[in-house]
Amino acid sequence: MHGLYTLAVFLHILAAIIWLGGALFLALVVVPVIRMERFKAAGRDLIHEAGIRFRTVGWICLVTLLITGLVAMSFRGLGPEVLFQANSRQGAFAETLAMKLVLVAIVFALSGIHDFYFGPRASKALMANPEATASQTLRKQASWFGRTSVLLGLIIVYLAVSLVRGF
Repeated sequence: MHGLYTLAVFLHILAAIIWLGGALFLALVVVPVIRMERFKAAGRDLIHEAGIRFRTVGWICLVTLLITGLVAMSFRGLGPEVLFQANSRQGAFAETLAMKLVLVAIVFALSGIHDFYFGPRASKALMANPEATASQTLRKQASWFGRTSVLLGLIIVYLAVSLVRGF
């Protein structure tokens, strides 16, 4: 049983690294590079293709995080009832876990809205007419959803560290 728990935690951490690392790489490296004048022409195609590819990788990671998180919780003897034990000795743990799970749900929602609504619409509009006001508005909206998801992902990692290392 210990080996399966360790595997679940390993896959959980690996999925978090890939999802957050990939999103941060896109935001901190790819986007600034494609905004350089000499890369603008190819930038739209690059971000479009990278976005489609990362959407697949990202959702594999998010689903892996969900499954491995549930497996890890069950190995630790935790079920949904731990979220409602605020007055027990696990009160701070339960509150932190509840906060983490709420943020996970929000990240799933924001990622879905970004990946299946604003992202594709922004990409299509930017490919058709990158200078149009509507294209720029959609790009900014998609960017907001993506950046918020990443920020919440970083907070989730902090909460996860707090859960396993204490408060």
